[in-house]
Amino acid sequence: MARQFTAHFHWELSRPITTNHLLSVISLTNTFMIMANASFSSSKFEYNRRLIRKLSRQNSSSPGSGNTPVKESTIVENENDAKIRQQQIHDAWQLIGALHCVLMPDLIKSPFLKRPLVDLLARRWQDRCIEIRQAAQDLLLSELKSIGSKGRRLIVEKWSLYLPSRRRQATAIVLMGVIGSVYGSEIESNKTTINTTNRLDPNDLQPPQPVRRRSVIDGFGGGGNYNLARKTSKALSYLLLAPPSNSLPYHTSLRRASIDLIGRGFVVWEPYLDVSKILLALLEFCCSTDTEQSMVPSLKFGLPLTPAADSARTARYALQMIAEARP
Repeated sequence: MARQFTAHFHWELSRPITTNHLLSVISLTNTFMIMANASFSSSKFEYNRRLIRKLSRQNSSSPGSGNTPVKESTIVENENDAKIRQQQIHDAWQLIGALHCVLMPDLIKSPFLKRPLVDLLARRWQDRCIEIRQAAQDLLLSELKSIGSKGRRLIVEKWSLYLPSRRRQATAIVLMGVIGSVYGSEIESNKTTINTTNRLDPNDLQPPQPVRRRSVIDGFGGGGNYNLARKTSKALSYLLLAPPSNSLPYHTSLRRASIDLIGRGFVVWEPYLDVSKILLALLEFCCSTDTEQSMVPSLKFGLPLTPAADSARTARYALQMIAEARP
């Protein structure tokens, strides 16, 4: 009964419980994947590895003592075993994360499954904790993909009503920004293909062919309607360029979310943005803090980034995505 509850019934209680449980599990797997020997079982390999290192340090520090010498081949063999086990542990945590993030609905196959709440995931899009932030982003993108074009259209119809109003406006902006960034670009270009096996011929140079993406949502290019793309881009631009105030501090999660989403969907927002102002604002975020002194200690010891360093990091990634979209 307990196994059935954890495997099936637990995911049928309520949507908030499912959302928070998935966030917890995936954020923990993200944390354990970057840790060394993150296992709950006592490892003989780990004990042997520590013993070999201790004995090798003793032999190197006091070669004339009576300590028993440790064979170099034994040390190398134990080190290789430790590396293999570390990779196995990393792969196991990665599999657990993929199971809960992507594969769980297909494996449970229950009509009573409570899906994650997209609005709760949107509020965590730029959480202070990087692992929770990454888990929320992965879960939201996976959920938007799994519900299909019809489900995404229903979300847009529900949350686009909150864009002009102040009630739940921040959540609506993030949701519209995510959907527009991922599913809002109507036309993509294939990369130019060149036949390099023979002599270069002008006929081998194929011009970019427009490829229409499927499931483009109305308002982001579907049916020639770009109204939602324009409104969302204006909202993201305002959040980025607005001067700091009590309601919108300079380094806040909502402003970081706008920075991230502008970079992700720059191709969609570009026609409605003042590109020069956007780029200058992003560069200012990158240069407004000493990133080397603020980021390196926190990332090295697993501590949360300072708000200024987090904004600089997000702005740098946004500029990188813009450069890749518009080289």
